[in-house]
Amino acid sequence: MGRRWNLPRLAHLRLQSEKRTLLTTLVCGAVVLGLVVPWNQVASVIVRGEAESKSELATAAQWDQASYDRQRNELRDRVRDKDWAQVVERSGQLLQLRTTDGQVWRWLGQAHMALGNPEKAEIAWRQAVTFPHFRLATLYGLSECLALRGDGEAAMDCLEEAIRGGFCEVELIDGNSSFDSLRGEPRFAELMARVPANMVSAARPVHGLITP
Repeated sequence: MGRRWNLPRLAHLRLQSEKRTLLTTLVCGAVVLGLVVPWNQVASVIVRGEAESKSELATAAQWDQASYDRQRNELRDRVRDKDWAQVVERSGQLLQLRTTDGQVWRWLGQAHMALGNPEKAEIAWRQAVTFPHFRLATLYGLSECLALRGDGEAAMDCLEEAIRGGFCEVELIDGNSSFDSLRGEPRFAELMARVPANMVSAARPVHGLITP
């Protein structure tokens, strides 16, 4: 049986903290402005907040490790089917429960890129690139986003790190129009010239660059 997370407690604490912060801000603002604080309404908000918290707890209680893994596997199937709209939706649901899943961040970036949203893809891939296991594969996608928004130096920095780490899919770069703005750059040509030698010496595979 999979290890159960304490997700209900985490969801409860997060929701309560957000409500207390908002309520405190409103009340303090009213006091500063010299307004009369309707304490009976404040109490009503607190009571409603407790009810909503219990609802959140009931939902979160259904999510144990086995449930998460099942939903993640369904997400992987959507990636394989290239059902990108579903990938975006399902990734968002999973990331609300667990923000430390680098693969889900990477899939989300891949989906946004396929849907023509490089800005959103960059946000997701900047999260995925922080996870060592997915860094090499994600650097390539991140370099695409950077090249598309005109940050050529940053794009080449990502490519250089990827090549240094063992990236050798030169045909992907050759056939990718995202890098057209860089092809006239001497540094880009130098990086591409380094890839064939790297193909022989690569010690690590690219973990699921295109496929899950």
